[in-house]
Amino acid sequence: MADNSRLVETEPERADVEALLARLCEREGEAAAQAFRKLNIHGNKLKGLLERTFNIARRFDVSSRMLWEAAAIRDILDHPTLSPLDRYKRLSQTLHQWETQGLVGQAVPALLRGRQGATDRRAPQPEALLPTRIYVDRGVVDLPRTQDILSRFPHIATEVSDDIEALTRQLPLSQGKKTWFLTRHKGKTLKRCPAYSDQYVCCNYSTFDLVSHCPLECSYCVLQSYLKTKPAIHIYTNVDEILESVGAGIDAAPTRQFRIGTGELADSLALDPLLRFNRDVIDFFARKPNAVLELKTKSPFVDHLLDLDHRGHTVIAWSINPPEVIASEEWKTASLDERLDAAVRAAGAGYPVAFHIDPIIVDTCDEAPDLSRYERLVDTLLDRVPAAAIAWVSMGTLRFSRDLKAVAQARLPKTKIYAGAFERDGTKFYYPPETRRRILGRLWQRLERGLPKERLYLCMEGKSVWQSVDASCESTHHLEARLMTPFAAA
Repeated sequence: MADNSRLVETEPERADVEALLARLCEREGEAAAQAFRKLNIHGNKLKGLLERTFNIARRFDVSSRMLWEAAAIRDILDHPTLSPLDRYKRLSQTLHQWETQGLVGQAVPALLRGRQGATDRRAPQPEALLPTRIYVDRGVVDLPRTQDILSRFPHIATEVSDDIEALTRQLPLSQGKKTWFLTRHKGKTLKRCPAYSDQYVCCNYSTFDLVSHCPLECSYCVLQSYLKTKPAIHIYTNVDEILESVGAGIDAAPTRQFRIGTGELADSLALDPLLRFNRDVIDFFARKPNAVLELKTKSPFVDHLLDLDHRGHTVIAWSINPPEVIASEEWKTASLDERLDAAVRAAGAGYPVAFHIDPIIVDTCDEAPDLSRYERLVDTLLDRVPAAAIAWVSMGTLRFSRDLKAVAQARLPKTKIYAGAFERDGTKFYYPPETRRRILGRLWQRLERGLPKERLYLCMEGKSVWQSVDASCESTHHLEARLMTPFAAA
């Protein structure tokens, strides 16, 4: 009886709890606060649960609601016979375990899976990727796209400054992913893909940036190190100027067929339902006969683009991995089913679609890795998406710089993908060459069951690996021409 009496709160305790609930309501909505009110737990006990939840959510860059929708928590909340005190004790134990052992690699997959398996999780919503604060470069305050963004999110704290870089440079990366910096893109716009190298057989891709940095969270993402001194999400609101410059570059080489993407420093579509940039970009490329735009994403957000007259000049592409890898290494992203369903909808609207099986992550670095889950992935892709709609499929194995490994392991200490006998090749670490030949060769053969080899390519691989997979592709020029032939003919 005495234990149950300890669930009753004093007036000061009630005030503390209400302040925390108000904070939760402001950040994540009334439904999140109501979930705590329904616990029938009060006083310092509820205060402790709230504070622990906030600390874990902040530390691991997830929402409080996501934590409380985890299977481990839901099983406690839904238990039919637990008393409020027993429920409190079990909730406290679970939160303590997450505080001490972390989420990555063990708890996070459970958070994403729910109770029915890795592919049965709630689809991400654009609102979940809204920032907690918006900084505005004074030089773009009056631009129409800046005003449009600010007018649609008046509830988000906003600050205008002449030196936003100084304000945002010291942000932790997890906080930077929740911070928008509206500014102007300066300097060269149309650039060669940063992965280009003479040591590779490359697709000769070009890029330009509308956004720099990503709100999604993948353990292998190079942006963790590449943009570590610019942790905020930079949003370039001078879109019309950017497109004018890109157009000048395209028009200056009318005999070349350009393949251009915006997905190198950001996910092309993750924020687009909020920013609304890509409708105008797609319309722009529809009027460029010698250029194709690729929008690369891990999101399902295509529905706002399906009514456009794209004229076949925009390819919507998805980075894909097996469900197990998505659950353990690609947080805040769409499931495989959601990505493939979105691809089918895009193909139904006449868009060419593409896929990047990259990075391929295996459990061992030996010469005979288990590829069964990637073979199932290929089979699922070929079964679900019409082959006639697929413009290309690329493959690449896990590779990383020394700096990326250090940053990722510090941020995500439970991830296991950097373990193993990797070999250095230039500035990056790879699986051994023979392992890569086996991986890429087997999956290439499986893809050829449903697609011609002219639609397949390898990313960041040299001639020696290419020769073992497809000896007919001899050079960067050959690969570029092969991929663009269908568009040139159109």
